[in-house]
Amino acid sequence: MSRSPAAVVKVHPKDASRSWSKQARRTNLLIVEDISIHDVIDRADVVIVHSSNVGLEALMLGKPVIVMGTPYYSNRGLTFGAPGVERIAATVGAALRSRPRAA
Repeated sequence: MSRSPAAVVKVHPKDASRSWSKQARRTNLLIVEDISIHDVIDRADVVIVHSSNVGLEALMLGKPVIVMGTPYYSNRGLTFGAPGVERIAATVGAALRSRPRAA
């Protein structure tokens, strides 16, 4: 039985650095490239972005969003901030708890 990844990273289409390749070895992380970001958002419980319109799209689809940068839609009570990688796990928990449950 295969385990679902704890996190999926959608590589930016213009990222030619291959910097995510060493992270792909982690058993709880899946790196994807050739998939629509909209398909990833649809399947996500929480969306984490640095500073991207993807976060705004996720908000419009009702997904909790964690921002690590300062996009124009952050700091308006719509998103969760994570000032550093070390705060992501705690912030994901808060974001999941905030998500309304379907009746």
